[in-house]
Amino acid sequence: MTGPRGDSPPHVLCVGSANVDHVFEVDALPCGEGKVAARSARWGGGGIAATAAAAISRLGARATWAGIVGDDWLGHMLLDMFQDLGVSLPAKAVVPGARTPMASVFVNPAGERWLGYYRGEGLDVDQSPPELPDMASVDAVVATRSPDSLTTEVLRLAALHGIPRVLDAESGTATDLELTTNLADHVIFAETGLASYTGVADTVTALGIAADRLPGHTLGVTLGPRGSAWKTAQGVLWITAPHVVARDTTGCGDVFHGAYALAIAEGAGLPDAVRFATAVAALKAERGRSWEGMPTRPDVDALLQKGWT
Repeated sequence: MTGPRGDSPPHVLCVGSANVDHVFEVDALPCGEGKVAARSARWGGGGIAATAAAAISRLGARATWAGIVGDDWLGHMLLDMFQDLGVSLPAKAVVPGARTPMASVFVNPAGERWLGYYRGEGLDVDQSPPELPDMASVDAVVATRSPDSLTTEVLRLAALHGIPRVLDAESGTATDLELTTNLADHVIFAETGLASYTGVADTVTALGIAADRLPGHTLGVTLGPRGSAWKTAQGVLWITAPHVVARDTTGCGDVFHGAYALAIAEGAGLPDAVRFATAVAALKAERGRSWEGMPTRPDVDALLQKGWT
């Protein structure tokens, strides 16, 4: 596995949020007021960009997370998790006096989840921007939809350097996503996000509308266990996902985006990049266990070699 510069592994820059997840495995997801006993509980890493970085690093590539956390105990827990996985962090990633985001996640035996999220306090990248790595060392970028100054700066710098830019367009209207979608060149929607962006529920029609708005972009939509769909010059390309027994689907979309960006950084074309990302996300769903359950490259290669229908 090498990047465009030869023998060194590809370097993917992941810009966006990080949080700590407190995960409870329960028999049934919460519904209304009440109390539920958990079969198990654990702390884990979370956040779209942070989880993408964790997946990339576990796959043997270089990953840098660009974001900020508080100097509270949750922030230091996240820093330890990043260090354990070998994810690089920018200078000035810790903001004194700020509170780190966290989420409470309930997961049922089918791997479905219910999530409550706290965004933290005092984490303003305009006031406390982290230092970015030298963009000449970066082979691909993964960014979240947030049009804050850090995200837009990274996407603009990457565009100037001709670096592939993968946007996680999980949700948002066309107005919400206008800036970041225009700055990216690979835009991957969640199914509900594509419907919100286009105002159309039908996947084929919605991808056509998105393609009209974003000419020259690579456009796709993730469909959970059904795989994903991609707009091409020949029509819509459907790529299925392998059947797995999901333990926890939390973060699988984030894992998909990170793995896809890594494959693009390695020079893979669209079908191969998508199949690679699909395999990584499926193995993550099967294993659960937050960042500890990230698959390795040999795990993924074995699944790809076996194939699925």
